Amino acid sequence: MALDHDRHSIIARTRRAGAFVRSSAIGLGLAGVAALSLASCGTSNGAVSSKSIQGVPTVGVSVALQKVACTIDNSCVAVGASSIGVGPSSVGEYRERSGRWATIAVPSVSSAQILATSCWTSGCLIGGAQSSGDLLWEYYASSHTVATMTPPAGGV
Repeated sequence: MALDHDRHSIIARTRRAGAFVRSSAIGLGLAGVAALSLASCGTSNGAVSSKSIQGVPTVGVSVALQKVACTIDNSCVAVGASSIGVGPSSVGEYRERSGRWATIAVPSVSSAQILATSCWTSGCLIGGAQSSGDLLWEYYASSHTVATMTPPAGGV
């Protein structure tokens, strides 16, 4: 009887060991698949997308367009200034009659931020702050130009 009991005990342990080995093998297999999946993140498979993105970037990626203003006659200007002091300090674009945006020259500034715009029939005022004080520009819609203006004594 004791021999019979020992044989059943060995068979039971063998079955448990087999189940443990199978579950471990499945776990290791899943871990391997996960590792391969993570290892392939950020790698290219060589395929090129046929989709294209259409847009108009600013002149410099370090200076974002901050404000867009449109006159009553639908002439629009978009401007931005940088407060980080690296690369271009200001950028601008205007909307052509075709609807496309084109680069426009804007005054250079040091450490500035565009805060407000206001337009009328033929132009816009663009206001903000810069390291030397108030910033005030005027956009002339007929010539698509931007010029520096002297801010009023009391501030913008």
